[in-house]
Amino acid sequence: MDYQSFLNQKLQQLKDNGSYRYFLEVNKSAQHFPNFYYTDEKGEQHAAVNWCSNDYLSMSTNEEVIAKLGFVTHRSGTGSGGTRNISGTTNHHKELETTLATWHKKEAALLFNGAYQANVTTLQTLGKNIPGLVFFSDERNHASIIEGIRGCKNEKKIFRHNDVGHLEELLHSVPADKPKLIVIESVYSMSGTISPVKAILNLAKKYNALTYVDEVHGVGLYGA
Repeated sequence: MDYQSFLNQKLQQLKDNGSYRYFLEVNKSAQHFPNFYYTDEKGEQHAAVNWCSNDYLSMSTNEEVIAKLGFVTHRSGTGSGGTRNISGTTNHHKELETTLATWHKKEAALLFNGAYQANVTTLQTLGKNIPGLVFFSDERNHASIIEGIRGCKNEKKIFRHNDVGHLEELLHSVPADKPKLIVIESVYSMSGTISPVKAILNLAKKYNALTYVDEVHGVGLYGA
């Protein structure tokens, strides 16, 4: 097999059907956010307004945050120099985890590199360690949630988007003594719809189910 020709052909197919991914070279300015300049695939410069940023609270351009980051960098250097399991857990990690746990009124918090990794790791850990756990997942959950559920091979049931009645039908179909986990997003990343969290929590109590809420697009703005 000519691997190079095969790969070139596949890449060309992606380009021909418009599926080839080009990464924008964003020139971000803390003073002018959300306005920015970017370079397209042809190397041409354009000005634009960033309507797709996840930085909803503009924390990345907050002067107090930038000043604190500079202070900590000069004192502790850049990067932790190791994984969390070895020497990479600094006092800054622990301070942030304590702050987040207090803010959310929880016993503890754990930092991840990103929300995608957090969803995959947490859901797979729960699925592999709770015997017989059944997942109940909203049909519009993010790809990271879908990957996390698929990765642990547990039984799963998909309910229609924000359809509390359909969710209850599925919960009722599972034996009462079987462990259950309802997985939702508070604000759905792909559609912007808001989950009926209180109604779902009431169902969770009624059917003795755990709940898992992805808050990445709601924390600090709407919240569960």
